[in-house]
Amino acid sequence: MKARITKIERLKNSQDRYVLHFEDETKLKVAGSLIAKFSLFSGCELEQDELQRLKSELESHNVRARAAAMVGARPLSEQELKRKLIQKGSSERDAEDAAAWLEEIGAIDDAKYASTLVRHYSARGYGRAKIRDEFWKRGIPRDIWDEALEEYSTDEDSMQRFIEARLKNGAERREIKRVSDALYRRGFSWDEIKNALAKYIEDFPE
Repeated sequence: MKARITKIERLKNSQDRYVLHFEDETKLKVAGSLIAKFSLFSGCELEQDELQRLKSELESHNVRARAAAMVGARPLSEQELKRKLIQKGSSERDAEDAAAWLEEIGAIDDAKYASTLVRHYSARGYGRAKIRDEFWKRGIPRDIWDEALEEYSTDEDSMQRFIEARLKNGAERREIKRVSDALYRRGFSWDEIKNALAKYIEDFPE
């Protein structure tokens, strides 16, 4: 059975969004580009397979719009974006398509995102291990980790402020151990921790 369009109505306050009214009283909101692509007009009739193609392309268009809004709100890796889209009900195919489109136009760039994470976490006083953990959680491809981490530099002043705030009441062995463990959890290596604590102890235990 064919689906007949009885009216095409432009949405209020929209330049490129329309409502298709069908004879069976169903409606579809579509972009103007789809109207042109499918040569739609009031009174035209769509075969069921053509209607399904229209709905499929409409969903892909909507997923792209949703994806663009997501990366506009905050930076995301390609994997993060796809995961969030699928969680919101998008198909894997549409999520892949949207991510590829945004990567093509430069709205997603995992290498730049990784560099941003390095600068952000190093400035906040975290070490390389913490940043690698963030890379893994955010789906940053492993083949760009090393290059991104070349921008890392230990913020020694930040480490010293962290240490001094926790040893202001004394540098007993037990307190130093707590501070060293805290720094390790923040992603610093034992060598970095040993150097940072050098003025408090002469022989840092391995």
